[in-house]
Amino acid sequence: MFGYVRIRKPELLVKDYECYKGFYCGLCHSLRDTYGLRGQVTLTYDMTFLVLLLSSVYDLAVKEEHKRCIIHPAGKRRVIRTEAADYAADINMLLSYYHFVDDKQDEHSLAASLGVQMYRGQSRRLEQHYPRQARAIAEGMQRLHLLEQEDCRNVSALADCFGRMLAEVFAWKEDGLADFFGKPDIIWANLSILWMLLRICRKTPIRRDLTLIWGLTVGNYYRRSRSSC
Repeated sequence: MFGYVRIRKPELLVKDYECYKGFYCGLCHSLRDTYGLRGQVTLTYDMTFLVLLLSSVYDLAVKEEHKRCIIHPAGKRRVIRTEAADYAADINMLLSYYHFVDDKQDEHSLAASLGVQMYRGQSRRLEQHYPRQARAIAEGMQRLHLLEQEDCRNVSALADCFGRMLAEVFAWKEDGLADFFGKPDIIWANLSILWMLLRICRKTPIRRDLTLIWGLTVGNYYRRSRSSC
């Protein structure tokens, strides 16, 4: 369901790719610090994009470190974090829970059932902290499930469910920018058409080749933040 928003590495400059990896590792460390290993295993490229976007839009201060981790114990890795990383980590956990709920409804698998049990407690806490986002995710996933049960072939209708959910998730704070993210649902619905096509093709080889290029956000934001320090 998630993990389709990926960089196209050949299109990035080396320094931009290193910057992207730093933000990716930053989100991973935020997940680890708050949720432990079960948080780290939910790490997605999609939420890395959310960190980059919100960090750029809000021009957030950057904290850069070099750390070791369980995945890369041999040497220290560049870790770039902003305030948005903690928000993305929380949303990542919410989305992961509903991902397992969706898989349980669709596939009735043991793994999905275990995932629901494992992440339910954290999800309940996050629902209290982010009621608007949690409600949008739950309602969007439920509408999407019902449409799938009806064997709906209207890609726009399917994408609209996920688009409205994304609009609420990307609206981080209750401010003027929330209107930008939250009102034009058609923008997110159109973007979500790509997600739905990827979902349809998730069991075919085409999935490996459908990637998005968003390196410009990576390098430009980080360079601007560093130059303003």
